[in-house]
Amino acid sequence: MKKIYLYPFWLRFWHWFNALLFFVLIVSGLSLHYADPKSFFIPFGLSIITHNVAGILLTLNYLLFFILNFAGGNYKFYLPEIKGFWSRVLTQTKYYIIGILIGESHPFSVNEKRKFNPMQQIAYIVIMYLFMPLIVVTGWLLMFPELAPNEFFGMGGVWPMALAHAVTGFVLRLFIFAHIYLGTTGNTIGELFKSMITGWHLVHPEDQKPEIEPGIKPGIDKSKLFPIIFYNPVTLTGSLLSVLSSVIILFFIVVEFFSEFQNPYLGIITYVVLPTFLIIGLLLIALGAIRENRRILSLELKQRKLPVIDLNNPKHQVAVFVFSAGTILLTVFSIYGAFKAYEYTDSDDFCGKVCHTVMQPEYTAYQDSPHSRVGCVKCHIGPGAGWFVRSKLSGSYQVYSVLFKKYSKPWVKVKSRTTGKETIYRDTSFKVTGNQLKAENLRVMDCIDCHNRPSHVFYQPNRMINAYLSNNQIDRTIPYLKNVGVQVLETYTRSRETAKEDISKFIWNFYNSNYPDVAVAKKQQLKKLVDYLHKIYMRNYFPNMKSSWKSNPNNIGHMYSPGCFRCHDGKHVSDDGKVITNDCNACHVIATQQPPGQPMQESATGLKFFHPGGEEKLISEQLCSNCHGVRKKSQVFQVSNMSK
Repeated sequence: MKKIYLYPFWLRFWHWFNALLFFVLIVSGLSLHYADPKSFFIPFGLSIITHNVAGILLTLNYLLFFILNFAGGNYKFYLPEIKGFWSRVLTQTKYYIIGILIGESHPFSVNEKRKFNPMQQIAYIVIMYLFMPLIVVTGWLLMFPELAPNEFFGMGGVWPMALAHAVTGFVLRLFIFAHIYLGTTGNTIGELFKSMITGWHLVHPEDQKPEIEPGIKPGIDKSKLFPIIFYNPVTLTGSLLSVLSSVIILFFIVVEFFSEFQNPYLGIITYVVLPTFLIIGLLLIALGAIRENRRILSLELKQRKLPVIDLNNPKHQVAVFVFSAGTILLTVFSIYGAFKAYEYTDSDDFCGKVCHTVMQPEYTAYQDSPHSRVGCVKCHIGPGAGWFVRSKLSGSYQVYSVLFKKYSKPWVKVKSRTTGKETIYRDTSFKVTGNQLKAENLRVMDCIDCHNRPSHVFYQPNRMINAYLSNNQIDRTIPYLKNVGVQVLETYTRSRETAKEDISKFIWNFYNSNYPDVAVAKKQQLKKLVDYLHKIYMRNYFPNMKSSWKSNPNNIGHMYSPGCFRCHDGKHVSDDGKVITNDCNACHVIATQQPPGQPMQESATGLKFFHPGGEEKLISEQLCSNCHGVRKKSQVFQVSNMSK
C-alpha cells in the first residue's frame, strides 16, 4: 500500500466550502419555494438574505476554482483521452450498474496522472463548466431582474431565468446525492472523504492491476446479471434515460400530490414531456439489445436471427422477470399518465397559463367574466374524443389562416323567404373575387357574428371609470378625473411592469401642477384613483400581445366597435344599386331625445336621431365607432362570409 498526494490545499478548501454553500443554498431555496408561515423551513425574509449571500460567496468560490484550476494545471485531469474513450465509458458504466453491486474491483485505478475515471470526467466537465456557470448567471439575473433580457424566446425575461435556475438547482442536487453516495464506495466508507481532507490518496495492491485495453472484444462474462446483449452503449444510455425519467416523474407526482397550489408547468412536464423521454429510453434499450445480438451473431458466424430465451438459464430468468414486471408497470403507469395528460390538457390552467404570454389577455378577461366558473373546454371543445380531435384540427387551421391571411372577406347574400330571390351586397371598398362567391365558401350567419365576445370582454376605460364613479369607489369631486384617467391609460402607460409607476407619476404631476390644493386635500382619494386606474389597465391592456379593448372589439352594438356597421356601413351595395342602410331608425325606435338647447322631444313612431354634440356635416357622415372607438380594416376583414 502506498500514498499519493492528489488534492492540493486550495482544491480541498474550495471543495468543502462549496459543499457548505450548496447545503445553505438548498435549504434556503426550498424555504423560498415553499414559503409559508406554518412551514418548518427558514422564515421567508431570512431565506432571501441567506440565499443571496450564499449565492455571492458561491460565485466568488467558483471564480477561485476556475482561475486556480487552469493556473495549477488541475484542468488536465478533466480532459479524457480520445482513443478508446467510449469503450472505457462502457466498461465504467457496467461497473457502476452491476460490478459495484457484486464486489468487482474498480476497472480504473487512481494514480498521479489520472484522478478520474471516464464517467467522472464527463460528469465533472458538464457540472463544472455548464451547470455551475448557469446556476450562477441565472441567480444573479434573479437578484437583479433589471439586467435580464426583456424577452427570451417569446416568454418574457425573468420567468425563463427562474425556470432555468430551478431546473439547474434540481440537477445539481441530484449530482450531489450521487457524489456523496459514490464517496462511500472506497475500501472503507470514509476512506475517500478522508483523502479530500488530508490530500493523500491510499493505493491498495489489488487496485494496481493491468487496465483493460480499448478495442479488445470482451468475452461473455458469466457473472453478469443480464444477458450479454444488454451490455452496450445504446442500451445502457436508454436504461439511464428511462430510470432517470421514471424517478423524476415519481418525484413530481409526489410533489403535486402534497402541493397546495397546482403549477401548470409541473403538470405538462410530469405527464407530457418526461414520459416522452421515458419512451425514448425504452426504445433505445430494445434497439441496443437487437443491434448487439446481431453483432455477436455475426462474430460467431451463426445463422440465428433472434436471441434464444432459455428459462433454465438464471440470467434469462432474471431478464424475463425484469422485462415482464417492467412491461406491466409501464402499462399501468402509461394508462395513468395518459389519463392525467388528457385531464391536464382539459384544465383551465393548461389553457390559460401554459402559453402564458399568448393567452394572458384572454385568460385575464375570462377570470373576470360571467363564464369564470365554466371550464374553457366546456365552450371551446365540447364533449367526447371526437370534439377533442376536431378542436385540435380546427385550432391548427386557425393558426395557419392567421399567419397566411386566409380568413374570409366581407360580403353579404340575402335570400327572400317569399320570392326566393337572392341579393348579394358587396363591400365597395374591397374587391371580391369570383372564387369567394363559390357555394363552398358560404356560411349562414350565426350568433357569434355579433356576440363575438360572450365572455372574454375587454372594457373601454371611460366605461369602467363611469362604473367606479357610479358605485362611489372614486371621488367624483376630483376635477377632470375621467379625462385625465382615460388619457393616461390610452397614451402614457407603456408596459404592464411599469404601469403602476407610470400612472402614479402622470396623475400626481397633473394635479400638483394644475390643482395643487386638490393634490394636498385629496391625497388619499388620488391614491385610490391611481389604484383603480392601474386595475383597469391590468384588466384590459396587454402591450406585449398588442391586445386591448381596441384590438379585441365587442361587436354587440356599434358605439365603440364597428359591430353592426360591419354590414350597415352604407358601403355594401347590390348589383341593382340597393344599399344596406345605416339609418338609425332601421333598427331603433327613438321615442325620446333632447337636443342641446331644445325641449324634450317625444314620439311613439320614432324620431330622427339628433347627435347630442350638435349636428354637423362631418358628424352626420360618420359612423359612431369612428369617433367613440377604433375602427381598423383588420377588424372588418375578420368577419366571415355570411348568408341568411
